[in-house]
Amino acid sequence: MAEVRLEASRRAATTKGETHGLRRQGWIPAVVYGKNIEPIAIAVDHKGFVKALERSGSNAIFSLLVEGETKPVVTIVKELQREPVYRTIQHIDFHAISLELVISAHVPLHLRGTPIGVKEGGIMQENLHQVEVECLPMDIPSYLAVDVSGLGIGDSLFAADLVLPEKVRLVTDAGTAVVTLIPPEKEEVVETPAVVAEAPSKSAERTAKEA
Repeated sequence: MAEVRLEASRRAATTKGETHGLRRQGWIPAVVYGKNIEPIAIAVDHKGFVKALERSGSNAIFSLLVEGETKPVVTIVKELQREPVYRTIQHIDFHAISLELVISAHVPLHLRGTPIGVKEGGIMQENLHQVEVECLPMDIPSYLAVDVSGLGIGDSLFAADLVLPEKVRLVTDAGTAVVTLIPPEKEEVVETPAVVAEAPSKSAERTAKEA
């Protein structure tokens, strides 16, 4: 995992109007917090942060050059708050970390290949999109590649089957199904009930004879 350097300005903005003003100027309001530091209210350049996120992934290590600080603060993104409709980033929580201490992180799964079972008419059911792991910050994978091409109908691939880098430990329950190939849905056949002709009643027979 590469370390991304990012400049951050201090901010005193606390009201909604002030934070809206920062966003209009191309900044994202954020906060830095951690075990051994006081929370710092900051703002980072929107374009610069988005580019770094697209290039390095959600588990990127951000080395923040905070205005007024003599040393950069090493962080990871703990939470991104997004606008519900356009999904633009509204606020960032940066968590200060040590590069020498193991941390937990959620790593996305990227499926590779087309399962044999899908070619035979089966349906691939994706149960997990990410897994939790533990490792040193610089060892966090950007993603885990998952080869599903060998799965047939009725097969499942579990978290225990994932191939992890040497220094990364799985935290997600190993027995959790990541992908399952289920049989194709059978079309329900609705049977039309047979029409049974009723025998004429005795009164009807007498009426017919009299006629």
